[in-house]
Amino acid sequence: MSFVDKVQSSRGNQVYLVRGKDRGEAAWHYVLVDKVKEPVFRQAVKNGTVDCSKFGEIIESGWGEEPPAGIRERIEKKYG
Repeated sequence: MSFVDKVQSSRGNQVYLVRGKDRGEAAWHYVLVDKVKEPVFRQAVKNGTVDCSKFGEIIESGWGEEPPAGIRERIEKKYG
């Protein structure tokens, strides 16, 4: 396993799938949350409205209720 692979796999617990509404339409985002911001992110999700970009990197996003299977598989493979 390369150094990059090790780093990415160790970050897996920080990747979250966030579902909600964006401009009134169903949307989803995979967010790689900064470790230090994780507790605040979790609380924000519980409270309802979240600007995902304030908590880390949006690594994938799209419209609809669920991400396509190919994207789910890619995220699972890359971030575990």
